[in-house]
Amino acid sequence: MLLLVPARLPEVSWVQGILANESEHPTLIGGEQGEALGQRSSGDDTLIAPDAESVPRTGGARRAKILARGHSIGRYVVIDRLGAGGMGVVYTAYDPELDRKVAVKLLQTGHGGSSRGTTGATRLQREAQAMGALSHPNVITVHDVGTFDDEVFVAMEFVDGWTLGGWLEAKTRSLAAILEVFQAAGQGLAAAHAAGLIHRDFKPDNVMVGRDGRVRVMDFGLARRMDASPDREAKVAAQLEPSPPNLDLTTTGAVLGTPAYMSPEQHLSKPTDARSDQFSYCVALYEAVYGERPFRGENFAALAFAVYRGQIADAPSGSKVPGWLRSVLLRGLATMPEARFTNMDELLAQLGRDRRNVARRWALVGAGALILAAVTWGTLASRTQASVCTGGQAQLEQVWNDARRSELERAFASTDKPYAAHTWATVSPIIHAYGQAWIEAHQDACEATRVRAEQSDELLDLRMMCLRERLQGLRGIVDAYASVGPDALEGLDAAVELASDLAPISECSDIERLSAPIKPPSDPQAREAVALLREQLAGVRTLAARGAYAQGVEQASAALSRARELDYAPATAEALVWLGRLQHLAGDHASAEQSLLEGADQAAIGRHDRVAARAWIELVEVVGAKQARPREGTLLAKVAAAANHRGDDDGQTADLAVALAAVYKVEARFDAAQTELEQALQLRQAKLGSDHVEVADTLLALGEILREQGHYEQATARFEAARTILETTLGSQHPEVARVYNSMGNAAIRAGRLDEAIGYHEAALAIREASLGPEHPDVAASLNNLGAAHEGLGQLTESLANHQRALAIRSVALGETHPNVAMSLNNIGNVYRTMGQLDDALSHYERALAIKIEALGPEHPSVGETLGNISNVHVSRKQWEPALEFALRTQTIFEASLGPEHPNVGSGLVNLSSIHAHLLEWDAALATAERGLAIFLAILDPNHPLVASARMNLGIAQLHLGNAAQAASELEQARAVTVGSGSKQGLAQTDRSLGVAY
Repeated sequence: MLLLVPARLPEVSWVQGILANESEHPTLIGGEQGEALGQRSSGDDTLIAPDAESVPRTGGARRAKILARGHSIGRYVVIDRLGAGGMGVVYTAYDPELDRKVAVKLLQTGHGGSSRGTTGATRLQREAQAMGALSHPNVITVHDVGTFDDEVFVAMEFVDGWTLGGWLEAKTRSLAAILEVFQAAGQGLAAAHAAGLIHRDFKPDNVMVGRDGRVRVMDFGLARRMDASPDREAKVAAQLEPSPPNLDLTTTGAVLGTPAYMSPEQHLSKPTDARSDQFSYCVALYEAVYGERPFRGENFAALAFAVYRGQIADAPSGSKVPGWLRSVLLRGLATMPEARFTNMDELLAQLGRDRRNVARRWALVGAGALILAAVTWGTLASRTQASVCTGGQAQLEQVWNDARRSELERAFASTDKPYAAHTWATVSPIIHAYGQAWIEAHQDACEATRVRAEQSDELLDLRMMCLRERLQGLRGIVDAYASVGPDALEGLDAAVELASDLAPISECSDIERLSAPIKPPSDPQAREAVALLREQLAGVRTLAARGAYAQGVEQASAALSRARELDYAPATAEALVWLGRLQHLAGDHASAEQSLLEGADQAAIGRHDRVAARAWIELVEVVGAKQARPREGTLLAKVAAAANHRGDDDGQTADLAVALAAVYKVEARFDAAQTELEQALQLRQAKLGSDHVEVADTLLALGEILREQGHYEQATARFEAARTILETTLGSQHPEVARVYNSMGNAAIRAGRLDEAIGYHEAALAIREASLGPEHPDVAASLNNLGAAHEGLGQLTESLANHQRALAIRSVALGETHPNVAMSLNNIGNVYRTMGQLDDALSHYERALAIKIEALGPEHPSVGETLGNISNVHVSRKQWEPALEFALRTQTIFEASLGPEHPNVGSGLVNLSSIHAHLLEWDAALATAERGLAIFLAILDPNHPLVASARMNLGIAQLHLGNAAQAASELEQARAVTVGSGSKQGLAQTDRSLGVAY
């Protein structure tokens, strides 16, 4: 069944919204075509943008009048036409009453005399009048507002000079000169804000630099009063005709502003305020100092997406823009308005303060006494201010201090495990360094607001909430270490993984990340409840790392109940995804799928993009690999890749590659799996370092894929590399090293180097017995693999002894009815069947079957496997009717539980075709072989041995049905594969059948 993916993924709904907006704006024709995004706009010496012969129609908008010299607009006499833009046409004119030259703008209002046009005219006239009431040297003066033939006109002062864009292009400007001009423009914006007006279209072409040196902000054509109702604003905007999405022209309508300079809230048609102008101002200033805009995109949709995601470009190579200025700009460009400066005055103070400091330092050169006095005073003042930010040390010491460190060291030593000292020597410095980084980040976050005044209170709260979560994560790990003892080894075995898995402190200083569109609850009590919930989830994370999956599911379920009560989608998403992960690790894949799907949906609702990506990545493995639905897994991987748009900031790109590799492994697409794992390996090495335990895990997975492809030498090389990392990091006697030996032993078995395999498995067994004790279930796993190696060598007595010891350990450690006990019974049955002791084999299979049905249910795939083994006992006895009965039961279970296209279904069909052949039921033999071959060809390489076995059975059935030519074709193809495999028995059988066919 194809999985239907919800259409509520943030990226999907966001892009659809942009495209919907874009579709309303046809591309401009002729002289007003926009530039490529991310480039600087050009300017000229005119008041506004370039001339054009006519203003094009936009939708149903009324064409603006083109007036010749001498025409009158009210009392103003037209001299010349300056230019045109999306909001109207601008003329130079003469004011005969006051004997002065002015600029007159005729504003487009929409449909002539319609109610829509009337509404727009009324709004524009009212807001232009509000501008007329504003008097400031850095705002262009509005002299008069009126109507002319049902159009609104604005008469304003004429400025002889350049647009800011033209001024920047005229020649190279110094940083000081640019900042001086932008300071003046910013003062104009601040004055408008103080008067209750928002510009909403600030850009270089809406600022004039006069030849007199004075800077004026102009063209408040999209301005609105701060006290205007957002609902009313939206209704008015909906009545206005949209104009084209020229990236350097004003767009009116549902989205108001110039796209290249618009804030995220403008792109989303959300309510705006003075902080929206601040964002546009910082885009323009960024463009002025860097020579390029901060956000890139090849079209309107791509630009809007970059703005909304906060994807700010890196500084150009060789840029000399000082770090303090970039920090100011990045804050002004924050995605969330709350993370920007409180107002323009605060932003301008930051720009002016740093420039004054630079000038002051130069002015004081040579004035030694004054410098000494200033430095002394400044140091004392700084110390006094900084003293308010010293509480981090005390908070950390509640979790991690010298006494706690000594206590944990004694706890590790008390285990008497050979790797305990090495483990403590590894994790202790990691925890210490993490604690110091936490203190420094806590102090920096506090000082940024309380001392340096470069950060808002809202952003301080976000950073402190993040640091609180990190401290709780550290507390959970320290508590896990404290539980270590002679009879409690979970914390010891997982100690390095727990330390390595600590969430990065650096994320709490990542302004862009913290300013993502995930707003915390506005109510202080709700914020505190969310913080407590996340502390609880930090404990769940620790339980997952310790392998305490059942307890983790219980804790995650409790956290989810708490999250649902809060009714805060981001927190609900986090709880659901952690529950799904724990259910996945505990083996409850169906429940995990449901939790993760709901988690992805809640993350989309709450715009919690990182958690949405984590949900989809988990689903790739849960659905595609664990539940063997690879086609859905591949589809989910595409969704996960789209969700993980922020790249590899959390290593999630590598995680997705590993998950997709697991899906490809189910399909036996080993080349594709290898490619994904090699990408994951490269990413993890770059992010984590070449000696990280996750790098070792990736090397192990890659080695297993190479083993499946028959590349045993390459596989062993990867295993050796993983072993080196783990021995260095964890110690040579750590159980994880035994896991590597286990993989190396299995590769040797597959390569036919059975003596070598026994050596590896004995090494794994020795480590596990020493570190875990002789009765541990992992010891039983090593014994199981040793039994397989001895069986391959024909050493059936040794094989049987190992399997029987494994059975004894599992029966005591896990209980008589555990599925792993059934596994050992099944393996003992296999040895007895090889030995020809069919009664003993059948009795062990039947015991295994009863346990599996009781523990797993009668329809579980593992039940089908044991039924298949019972069928094989009947095949060995040439009892074809009961063999067919059990094989059919196997097939029914496989198809119902695994799906009709699973490889096990294909194998079962080929086995059925063999039994039908022995019963001389050639039509049934043909049908089952054909269907099995179709399944294999859909998911396996054509040269896979299973494909050859299906072709062999198909050819034999065709031969007996008299289809010699078809039989020969299938048998020839089977022979080609068999020759490559080196199977002499299979080749002889194929040749005999071919002889008959020919």
